[in-house]
Amino acid sequence: MKDSQSFKNALQISAFYLIFGMIWIYSSDTLIELFSNDPHQISLLQTYKGFFFIVVTSVLLYLLSYRILRERSLEYTRRLNEQKTAQIQLARQDALLRTIVNSSPDAIFVKDLEGKYLLFNNGAGEIVGMSPEKVIGNTDSLIFSPETASKIRELDRSIISGAKTITNKEYLTTSEGKEKSFWVTKGPLFNEEGKIFGLFGISRDITEETVSQIRLEKQNALLTSLINSTPDAIVIKGLDRRYIVFNEGASKFSGIKSSDAVGKTADEIFPPKTAGIINAIDDDLLKNQSFIEHEETLIMPNGKMYIYWVTKGLLKTENGDIFGIFGIYRDITNEKHHEQIMTNEKDRFDFMAHHDSLTGLPNRLSLMEYLKIKCSQNSPFAFLFLDLDGFKEVNDSYGHRFGDKLLIRIAEVLETITPSNSKIIRTGGDEFVVILECNEEENRIDLMMQNLVLALRHPFNIDNVDVYITASVGIAMYPSDADNSEDLFQKADAAMYNAKKSGRNTYSFYESKFTETSIQRTTISTNLKKAIQSGELSLHYQPQVDQFTEEIIGLEALCRWFTPEGAVSPGVFIPIAEESGLILEIGEFVLREGCLKTSKWDKAGLLNGRVAINISARQLSHVDFIDTLDSIVSETQCDPKLIELEITESSILNDPEYVIALLHTLKKRGFFISIDDFGTGYSSLSYLKNLPIDKLKIDQSFIRNITDNRKNQTIVKTIIALAKGLDIKVLAEGVETSEELEFLRLNQIDSIQGYYFYKPMDSQSVESLFKENRPIVN
Repeated sequence: MKDSQSFKNALQISAFYLIFGMIWIYSSDTLIELFSNDPHQISLLQTYKGFFFIVVTSVLLYLLSYRILRERSLEYTRRLNEQKTAQIQLARQDALLRTIVNSSPDAIFVKDLEGKYLLFNNGAGEIVGMSPEKVIGNTDSLIFSPETASKIRELDRSIISGAKTITNKEYLTTSEGKEKSFWVTKGPLFNEEGKIFGLFGISRDITEETVSQIRLEKQNALLTSLINSTPDAIVIKGLDRRYIVFNEGASKFSGIKSSDAVGKTADEIFPPKTAGIINAIDDDLLKNQSFIEHEETLIMPNGKMYIYWVTKGLLKTENGDIFGIFGIYRDITNEKHHEQIMTNEKDRFDFMAHHDSLTGLPNRLSLMEYLKIKCSQNSPFAFLFLDLDGFKEVNDSYGHRFGDKLLIRIAEVLETITPSNSKIIRTGGDEFVVILECNEEENRIDLMMQNLVLALRHPFNIDNVDVYITASVGIAMYPSDADNSEDLFQKADAAMYNAKKSGRNTYSFYESKFTETSIQRTTISTNLKKAIQSGELSLHYQPQVDQFTEEIIGLEALCRWFTPEGAVSPGVFIPIAEESGLILEIGEFVLREGCLKTSKWDKAGLLNGRVAINISARQLSHVDFIDTLDSIVSETQCDPKLIELEITESSILNDPEYVIALLHTLKKRGFFISIDDFGTGYSSLSYLKNLPIDKLKIDQSFIRNITDNRKNQTIVKTIIALAKGLDIKVLAEGVETSEELEFLRLNQIDSIQGYYFYKPMDSQSVESLFKENRPIVN
């Protein structure tokens, strides 16, 4: 634009000069001709005209030159100033650019077409560990490994040939062998003519970020694997209640694919009721900012109901800002099902543990727990301890099934006659307890007892058999008689025994003297155990004689207990031994001691007849009885033919088939079998004819005053006739007078045992008696 204006100005000046010159020449010549016709003068004037023209044109040239030169000088100065300003600005820009470039942590570089670095900032130097000055002018071979440098060169060539800017990741190995990752942007550099003269690059070291990213990806993969590997349902929701995470466990439980759940709310994927439960809990979580663990019963889209153990909480940032809700659902449906089964079974077993299986009444354990609670309430009540009279005989006579049915009927009677707020318990066997609410009102108890007596007056028809049964009841009052369960039992038991002693079929309130009797029984039981262990027990023997020749034909072994304080009657300690179970140990002692003496006397040639040894019902029914007997016989080297085993009727009738088979076994071993105290039990003639027995022993209760008691006479005659008819020997016990002996002789008794001939004596006295070798008559 400026060149065009200069051309116009120059043209205008030239035209002006041309016109001015032409006008001057023409006008000057014309004027000269006007002033003079003299050639010399004209020539002189023309010379002056020439000088004048030269002066004028010189002045004009000067002015023009001055103007031009001044303008040029000003333009030059201006341009010089502008150039200086531009250089200063450029220097500033260059400094600023270099500061910016070198301040960047990223690597910024420029290469020429040969791959030599023209620019290499401090960031690049720090990344590769070299100063920019060292790198500039060199290629990538200085910085990187040959393989890496070759790869970079190939990439640079592709960028130059493609003339495009690219951005990608590069994984490079430095000359020092370090593996590095870069995020690189590279592109071509163009000159003013549009030709490529090099390339630029901006590279960010993302090695740490890459490592972190890889670590994060591994962690995410691990977390995802863990989340999906767990059988539990794990879900995460944003604050908009849309699912972000819905693991495979959740998909399995719900039947909803993870892809179908993510991005949706509970309302969109679950039944309304289930969604309502989930939303309500989420609302509560956000409101209280709490953490919960509880059970939830939810219906899934497939219509099935599941029970879950749910853990829910809030997701928070490091600053504590809530950004979501997490939930862990564990399916405990099967566990709850099994738990319910276990609970039911526990309840069943608990019921079984606390109730009598026969009558359905609470049992002793239930009673103890009830009394513990009852005694803590300090409210008066009566403790009634009931024991059936003669139940053992009924059980032995008709069998256990019959006895069980009778117990059920007794329980029904008690439930009928007792008030509704009473508690009835079967403590075991034929024993019952009744807890009666009363303020120590004995009249109310008397009324109940009268109702019980009236109810038991009528027979119980069981299996078409009428059977009568009565009860003895002991009564202790809380808290006047006892203030705890143990004392209540003890004192009611003592009162019950007093009722038994009073003739049975009655009841007795506790009195302090009963405790003394109960303590005495307990003391005897304890001391008896010690006596067995310390050897205080011994055997005495009572001879049995032939009623005609009055010769000794055998002995009965009788257990005796001698203490430092004196002898304890068998009538006292034998019943206690049977109650406590010590009768088994006593019975084994009697068997061993009796067989030992029998073997000794037999080897010495002193024994005349057999030695009778009593076998209790408990011994006979014990599973190890035969083994124990065989062991004792072998140990003492006693001949079984010399031993007479005495059993009771009740032990036979307890389990007739078993006892009959057992007695046949004993007979095969050579033992002599007799029935002791015959006539006192519930005899069964149908069993008697099948029993392999050798002797009946008439109980002494039938011998007492036999000469004056016609009923006893009839019974004794019948027993003797029965025995004779069955080809069984018969012996009478407890013969003490000549009149009793004479009656028995007249009725053809086989043998006699009693004080009339001999009292029980110790073994030394027996040996002395044998050595005399003659009949002894009172």
